[in-house]
Amino acid sequence: MPRKTAPKSKHIHWDFRVDRFNASVMAGISSDILNPRFWAPKNKIYNFYSTIELTSTCIEPEELAGAVYTFMVYGYESRFEDFSSVLGDYAARNKDGSVMYRKVRGLSEEVYEPPKDIGLIDRNMGKRNWMGSLHVPPTLLNDMLVVLTGVSPAYLCVHELREGRERRIIGFTLQTKEPD
Repeated sequence: MPRKTAPKSKHIHWDFRVDRFNASVMAGISSDILNPRFWAPKNKIYNFYSTIELTSTCIEPEELAGAVYTFMVYGYESRFEDFSSVLGDYAARNKDGSVMYRKVRGLSEEVYEPPKDIGLIDRNMGKRNWMGSLHVPPTLLNDMLVVLTGVSPAYLCVHELREGRERRIIGFTLQTKEPD
C-alpha cells in the first residue's frame, strides 16, 4: 500500500490596494441569554463587536494582479479565542487530559498544538473573487479604522499558508505605505 504524503505547505505573500471599506458596530444582549435552554453560569450577558469589510484588488504577485479579494475583519473577544494566550496554554493532552511529552535527545519536552491561523481564505464559487475572514482583538480593529480613515489609498499585506486545498491567513498588515 503506498504511503500517504502530508500536503505540501507553501508560504505566499500577497499585496493589495484597499478600494473601499464598510464598518459596523453591534451592541446587544447575548443570544445565549435569550433562550433559557442555553443558559450557563459563565455566559456573558452582553455582546459587543465591530466588523470591517475590506474590498481590495491584488497588486502582487503580478500574475494575479486585478483579482478582487474581500476580507471580513471581526473584532470581538469570543469564548473560543483568548488573544492574550501563551504557548503553554496550547499544551497537547492525551485522552485522560494529561500533558503529552516527547523525547528529544534523551530529554522530555512538552508537545504543543498552537493555533494554525488567524483566518481563512475561500473562493466565491464561479467568480474571480475571493473571501477572507479573520478575528482580531477589538483594539486592533479600532487601530485599523484609524488607518483607513486617515489616508487613501491604504494597502494590505497578507501572509498565507497554503496546505493542500486549505488557505490560512497567518499574517495580516494594514498600512499606508505602498508595499515594495
